Amino acid sequence: MQKFSEFVNEQKLQKVAKAKEEQAHKFNELYENKLKQFGVTSPIELNEEQSTEFFDYIKSISIESSVNEAEVKSEADFKKYAETILKKAHGDKYDEKIAAKVIDGLAKKVKDDDWGSAVGRLTSSLGG
Repeated sequence: MQKFSEFVNEQKLQKVAKAKEEQAHKFNELYENKLKQFGVTSPIELNEEQSTEFFDYIKSISIESSVNEAEVKSEADFKKYAETILKKAHGDKYDEKIAAKVIDGLAKKVKDDDWGSAVGRLTSSLGG
């Protein structure tokens, strides 16, 4: 008989795997739709201006999907998640040095690997 804790861990892993699969599907769909907007089937067919716009768009959706809030289980995960959120929130005004100070400050407050509390502090500081 399977232990309850093993069952819970298995369910969590399945949930994360499903979320990643959905993210990949969404990314591919957005990628293909953006190509269709330009009337092409491959980025190779884009002119220089279109290519810049296309890859800026791809970069923006890649940043959005790089780390999911539910996947934050370590300091490294939190830092990646926080960078993504701060870049998205501040856009062109994003300052890497200030962000690093904020992220490090939040990470230092984490106790007992409760990274959800750090995520909560970060998002509440942004009004989320």
